[in-house]
Parts: sequence; structure tokens; C-alpha cells
Amino acid sequence: MATEIFIPKMGANIDVVDIGKIYKSEGDKVKKGEILFEIITDKATFDIEADADGIILSLECREGQTIKVLEVLGYIGYEGEQIPIKNTQISQNQKDIKATPAAKKLAKDNNIELSITFSNFNGIIKEHDVIDYINNNNITDQIDTAKEKLSPRKLAEIKNLTKNKEYIYSSITISLPTNKLKEKIKKFSEDNKIRLSIFEYITYIAAKSIEKYPLINSYYENEMIIKYKNINIGIAMNGENGLIVPVLYNTNNLDLLSLSEKMKELIMKNIKNKFELNDIENCTFTITDLSSYGVINFIPVINFKQCAILGICAEYGSCKNENDVLIYEPNMNLVLSFDHRIIDGKYAAEFIQDIKNKLLE
Repeated sequence: MATEIFIPKMGANIDVVDIGKIYKSEGDKVKKGEILFEIITDKATFDIEADADGIILSLECREGQTIKVLEVLGYIGYEGEQIPIKNTQISQNQKDIKATPAAKKLAKDNNIELSITFSNFNGIIKEHDVIDYINNNNITDQIDTAKEKLSPRKLAEIKNLTKNKEYIYSSITISLPTNKLKEKIKKFSEDNKIRLSIFEYITYIAAKSIEKYPLINSYYENEMIIKYKNINIGIAMNGENGLIVPVLYNTNNLDLLSLSEKMKELIMKNIKNKFELNDIENCTFTITDLSSYGVINFIPVINFKQCAILGICAEYGSCKNENDVLIYEPNMNLVLSFDHRIIDGKYAAEFIQDIKNKLLE
């Protein structure tokens, strides 16, 4: 019986992937463990390997195609082995449009999609057919533009973000004095002979606050609130191929030393571009840090199947009045974007205030 090649289950946050590269053709011999496909998610790029020796009997996908998780990509077997028959009926809108090179060039120059504009055309489209269409529809020269084809990884990221179009976004910002915070971090670092970052400490505290405010660790779907049992905080990073969000699993169960160590491991994996699938799946809450860019306020975008995201901003100067004396005090902003269908403003404010209080204890 032919062996199916399929997209494996990739965690709660990933339900579709894009096909990057296809390394084999129908009829090619393959060995178990040999790489067959490159698949792309909004978070990373992975390979699909052959599960058996044999011949590629059929490929059921093409490069650039979006495929659902667990969907069959093709079949491996032995020569003459039967595979399931798929419905190959082609609709009118899917049929190949035949046109002369001159017609294709003219259509391209005028941003005319032949497969749509001439979908009911019988025969070969010629240049004069395109000219007639232009004249009859008052198509004139447009302003010069330059088109840039997006990478499969960027397209996957866009698709993931647009899944959230039904979210009811709100955001709140809280100011955090940093002098005391930096003193605490410096002391902990010296006592434990490590270099603890503000990002690491905020992540540690955020996990504790999520335990107290569990609705932060949920998402809305089909008129229901889906609550995650585990707190898996994703750390947004700039990777070699764009944004990537590796995950600290069961973040709330990590002590501060362990969290710092694991976060540094993820940073090194990012630098070396060595992430594996289990590094980026099943994220339940995300933290993003733009402080290194000098950004003092921004509204982070909630990730798919999450209801909130915490943004860390850059430090900025401010002054406070103590006994008629102006004292310089550095601050930084924390920003929480949240889905108002699940969390109201009071709940969100209490959550981010709890983070602040814990940071300054």
C-alpha cells in the first residue's frame, strides 16, 4: 500500500503552511529520511522527509501552494502500486488561458489578468483582442510602479496576521520607573554570576501574573473562550528570514535562572538559524521588545489563537517633583494589546498593573 506524505500536526497555532521547495519529481527514487519538501509557516521553515523507501508515485501539491495541516502532499510506493484517485475535474475558471506572446505582454503591461478578463473567451487570445479590450474599457497608462514579489515566509506571516481580522483590538500603556528595577536586576546578576536582562525578568514576572489572570492565556473561537492549561510564552525575535517567535514552555514553572538560561539558548538558536519545529509551536502568549530601537510606545499585534500580547518599550527620561526639587527619573512603557471580546479594560489594566507591582517589589 502506498505511503502518504503529509503535513504533520504542528501545534495549536498552526493550521496551514505554504509549500516552499519541492525537491523531488514524480518517478524519482527516494530513501527513508530523504528531504522531499520545504514547508513554510509564519514562524519558521522546515523540511518534510520521506517515511519510507520507494518511488514518488504522485505529487499532490505545487510550490507556493497553501496546504492544510495533515493534508496529503503525495505518495511513496513501488512501481505500479495504486494510489487513491482524486477528483481532477477542472472548473471553467481554472482552465488554461491560451494567448500569443504579444497578447500576454500587452496584458501584463496594462495590468490585465487574462485568466479573469478573458475567462469566457474561446480560442487563442491575440494582441488585437487585448487592444480592443483596452479601447472599450478606457484603460490608460497608469503611474509607474515597481512590484516586489513577497517571499513565501513573508506571505505566511501576512496570512497568519490576517486571520486575526475579527479581533476587537484594544490596548493600554503603563509607565514603569526603571531605577529600582535595574538595581534588582543588577543585584540578582551579581549574586548568581549571570547577566540577566530586563526582557528576561519581565517575561518571568509576566508568567506569574498570567497565573493570577488566566483569561490572558486564552483565545476566542466559534462563540467560545478557549482557555489554555499551559502558559507557554513566545519571545518575538528578528530572525534571518524575518520575525520568529520561539517558545518558553511552561514558563510559569521556570525559576528565574532557568528562564534566563533557556532564553539565551533560544537567542543562540536564532543567531545560528537552528530552530526546530518544537521550538516554535503551541505559544499561548507573546512578548515583543522594541526597546533597542528607541521606540517609546507602539501597539503590538496579537498573534493567531491568542488574546493578548505584551510590548516592551525603550527607556525615556522624565522628572518628578520631590519637595519642590525636580528629580530626573528614567521610565519605560509596557503596552498590552488585548482582544476586548475576552478581556475588558479593567481586567487588562489589573493584569498589567500586577506586572508592574511585581517588577518593583
